[in-house]
Amino acid sequence: MSFRLLLTDEAADLLFAIAERYAETSQSLEVAIAWYDGFIEDLESLEQNPFRCAVAPENGLFDFEVRELLYGSGKQLTHRAIFRIVENRIEVLTIRHHAQRPLQHGDL
Repeated sequence: MSFRLLLTDEAADLLFAIAERYAETSQSLEVAIAWYDGFIEDLESLEQNPFRCAVAPENGLFDFEVRELLYGSGKQLTHRAIFRIVENRIEVLTIRHHAQRPLQHGDL
């Protein structure tokens, strides 16, 4: 079964904002673009098998199952894409840094 990837406005805005911060702090637009493109590529890979990703630790807080895709450069996984699977759609709900507090009610 093939799935269709959808990013919420919040997730898309966060992903872009993080890439912008990388461009500002690393002084390298190339680093920021590579990070962003790599994250998008990993998200798009969910279309083939979203169930390969673990259920998110915050799963029990919501009326639906939430999973997480971990992403980072090299061996350092720095961000989580929190998503749910609805029929043949993968809905990326938010992007979180691994150091952020866990999701709570009202965050999604």
